[in-house]
Amino acid sequence: MSNSVIYSVREIFDFLANIDGNGLCEMETSNGVFIQFSCAANQTANNDLFTKHLLKNIAQENVDVRDIFGDIAGKVYRESNQRQKPLSMNGLGQQNQFYLNGKCSLS
Repeated sequence: MSNSVIYSVREIFDFLANIDGNGLCEMETSNGVFIQFSCAANQTANNDLFTKHLLKNIAQENVDVRDIFGDIAGKVYRESNQRQKPLSMNGLGQQNQFYLNGKCSLS
């Protein structure tokens, strides 16, 4: 049996949001977890800009999730004139590749 903990969406947002509305709180990730935010800690985001690039890139096949979100982050950062820097928290390691839309091949 797994030791997973499940949180409600409201609990997650309450945890991540600063009370004063100045952006995300700082946090750490654990092994086996990849978390993507539309902006870094202590920033606020233009979610339309992040969502635009997310929708253009999310369906790429056979591209590692870290590469997809790295590309999205770079585009958002440039298009926002360096005002918004998306934050990736990578607990996946570098040994294996992880795909959102990978094609399976059975050996």
